[in-house]
Amino acid sequence: MKTKGLTGLIITVAMCMLTVQVAAQSTPFMIYGYVSYENGDTCNNPTVNITNLDTGVEWQAETSASYNYYQLILDTTNISVGNVIEFNATSPNGNQTNITEHTVTQEEVNTGGFKFNITLAPNVVINEFVSNNATEWVELYNKGTTSVNLSGWTLKDGALAAKPLSGMILANDYLVFSYSSGWLNNDDDIIYLNSTITNIDKVAYDDWDDGNTADNAPKAGAGESTGRFPNGVDTNNDSADFRVFDNPTSGAPNIIDTTPPWWSSPETDPETINESDVVTFFTDWNDTVALSGYIFSTNQTGSWVNESFTAFSCTPDTAEQEVTITASAGTTVGWRFYAKDTSDNWNASDIQTFVVYDTTAPASITDLQNTTYQETCINWTWTDPADADFSHVKVYLDGIYKEDVLKGVRFYNATELTHNTTYEIATRTVDESGNINATWVNHTSWTKTSSTSVEIGNYGMSSPSGTLTVPIMLQNIMGYGTATVILEYNESVVHVTNVANGSFSSVQACNINNTTGTVNISALNTSGVNGSIEFALITFEAVGGDGDTTPLTLSVQKLCDTGYHNLANHTSNGSITLIEGTPPVISNGNATPGAIIQTILSDRNRTVSRNTTTLSVNVTDTGGSGVKNVTINLTLIGGSANTSMTNGGSGDIYSVDTTATDGINLTHNLVVTAMDNNNNTATSTITLEVLRRGDVVRNDKVDIGDALYIARYTVGLEPLADNWLLVGDIVGEDGNELGDNSVDMGDALYIARYTVGLEEEP
Repeated sequence: MKTKGLTGLIITVAMCMLTVQVAAQSTPFMIYGYVSYENGDTCNNPTVNITNLDTGVEWQAETSASYNYYQLILDTTNISVGNVIEFNATSPNGNQTNITEHTVTQEEVNTGGFKFNITLAPNVVINEFVSNNATEWVELYNKGTTSVNLSGWTLKDGALAAKPLSGMILANDYLVFSYSSGWLNNDDDIIYLNSTITNIDKVAYDDWDDGNTADNAPKAGAGESTGRFPNGVDTNNDSADFRVFDNPTSGAPNIIDTTPPWWSSPETDPETINESDVVTFFTDWNDTVALSGYIFSTNQTGSWVNESFTAFSCTPDTAEQEVTITASAGTTVGWRFYAKDTSDNWNASDIQTFVVYDTTAPASITDLQNTTYQETCINWTWTDPADADFSHVKVYLDGIYKEDVLKGVRFYNATELTHNTTYEIATRTVDESGNINATWVNHTSWTKTSSTSVEIGNYGMSSPSGTLTVPIMLQNIMGYGTATVILEYNESVVHVTNVANGSFSSVQACNINNTTGTVNISALNTSGVNGSIEFALITFEAVGGDGDTTPLTLSVQKLCDTGYHNLANHTSNGSITLIEGTPPVISNGNATPGAIIQTILSDRNRTVSRNTTTLSVNVTDTGGSGVKNVTINLTLIGGSANTSMTNGGSGDIYSVDTTATDGINLTHNLVVTAMDNNNNTATSTITLEVLRRGDVVRNDKVDIGDALYIARYTVGLEPLADNWLLVGDIVGEDGNELGDNSVDMGDALYIARYTVGLEEEP
């Protein structure tokens, strides 16, 4: 604050006050003061609106961008004895406010004004409450742009029964406090929200007399709530700001629902519907507040038939109804859902229709046979049935569904098979109405044996930006000469950064394309080698996020020996899965208190608050795997190298209480290590000073010099030493080992007696 400018403002106030005394005929009246934040900091350039509640006239005081001073110059035609003056002050960012009142006295009219200092408080309001229910609750809403710590705040009713609050309410967020029935009156009451120093907000409802019942909020009935509407509005008129809600919105904005629910995705199961089928009908529903229930309606015979009302279980939800089809084949059936929300807003889905099909399945396929003998594929062929409405063949391989083969195709080629392996194809035919032939037509065949495989394994890799080098292997090869291999991968998960020679294989050329996710590699060995060969070493870099997986797919364009003979082979593909690699974040390392006296092994007591400190940090795991453990190295002060710090349920705070036997007369940086569930670690430090009790001159020993310093202090010849009570308060009345919260000649005497062996170590 610039004191020169402030002095000018104060002189202005004095001159105006002097004008009141000298020029009585103009009778000016000045209201002025200073605006501060709740923590004592000055609030420069506040907005201060001043209202005479008896006349309804409102003024805005003069303020300055450089100071926290405000003033308003009126005259006695505006102000009278007994007038109630309301002050409405707001910080420049709108995060903190204060609304308070002052009654004008005769003395203030005589002296021409008064000084009124204002302390701002966070912009938190009572946004919604339930007073007539088995569980009562009050919802607070932070209208500011910064979080507010509610520690020490209270809620009070008209009987001033206080409910302590705690926790942090985030900016533009809500916090709800619930209580057993009986705290708030059902008919009328008042709710106060108080910080540690001032009233933040209050709401009177129904007939509670707070001096003006006309502006009271309405009372709610059983199961209803009273809340601000629009959400968070605060005009200081509860009658205008609050209304009753049929559907309380605890922890959410207050809204009035006039919008009916809406629907999407009408479906039937099965999609193709035959005579006598039991069909399940589905339609998805959503609502701005909450869904209530639905009615299903069908038209199979020319008339609509409604099913019973069914309640939704959540919002959004799927309306579901099972109905047996009684209509004959060829009939067009209509169906729809009607749904309503908890505000009794109804809506209907569009009418959906389907045609009932026949239920006679087609004949089976014939002449099912294998027409190939390859290492990695089998091609089966067959003859389709002659049914006019035949649609497709459902194909299964070793009991696993593969695909539908349409009418007229008459073959299925199974690829990417393992060499020298038996496979069974199983088929069933289906017609256009979805009728499936119950008879299976199967055939068993096998693949040709391959002696050589081209392989890449399955790997895990840290992210972000982790790297990994893996080999492409040639297994069971004879006379390896050269090969061209293409590796495909998901370019949004990994990129290839390098291709290097493998053992006994020299990479001649490679083409890395991280745009398409491919790398083409050609390598050779001029001498020819046998067995298991590293064809090439591939280096990957992680570019995706935690949990992302990419297949590693190989295709062999050329593989031959030194005699230029092509070698039969098969591929074995792999994958890379990205694992989170972000370490936890450690912050706010703190020792409370930051300095303690040493713990000695004698029986002489210490005050716990003087030889014990709480070491704490905030640990957050931004990677998402969760915090595994937090430890601190206390070896510098005589403790364990891996002392656990525990989370007491207070968010991300980890702490431990400790004393110190070592490291006396030193300031220590104690190392904290945090590990997440992916074993990523981070370190930080907490500073702690360990002092020797009795060592007031801080030379790491207790001797007659310390007693002399205390004696000189008692007669004004020495100043307070650092941590005066911590090191100097040694003995109290009647020899109390805990001291007496002061440093005097009794403490000097104890040190003097200790130096000659008449007392224990302090």
